[in-house]
Amino acid sequence: MYQEGHIGLSLLFYAPIAYAYLYIGTAWYILLPATLTAITLSNLPDIDLKTTFLTHRGFTHTILFALIIGILTAFLFLGTISLFQTLPIEQRITTWLLGFLTGTTAITSHIFGDMLTPMGVKPLWPFTNKKITAKMFKAQNRLANTTFLMAGVFTFTSIIWLSI
Repeated sequence: MYQEGHIGLSLLFYAPIAYAYLYIGTAWYILLPATLTAITLSNLPDIDLKTTFLTHRGFTHTILFALIIGILTAFLFLGTISLFQTLPIEQRITTWLLGFLTGTTAITSHIFGDMLTPMGVKPLWPFTNKKITAKMFKAQNRLANTTFLMAGVFTFTSIIWLSI
């Protein structure tokens, strides 16, 4: 799957999280950077295309990588917000969880998108080397990538609209 398809899937996966956070009263100025982070991280697993020491669709396409990025994003969110205000424990937990869900969801949506292609991925490595693929369309399929982008933008926009 290409960049636009991964962005769309990230928005699709992230929309329910954004809705839940808006529902409990999270301010837009916290959710907007979280959404931009989800979009940005949605293509992080393909960093393996730009390096010689990572195999394409290897470690960066695993649940383990998603969890690591989720934890790093959680601490980044908590640290950044703590620079501007002192948070009570409930808000610290909520902020940490938002960061974790943002990072983990962005990576898992990418993994899911690549599972739909014939090349597939091994998301459960290092526990198993089993490749998972649905063989639905090739990564470069323009219609599939554009459809996922449009579906993600539409769904995310609708969720935001419904929460206003």
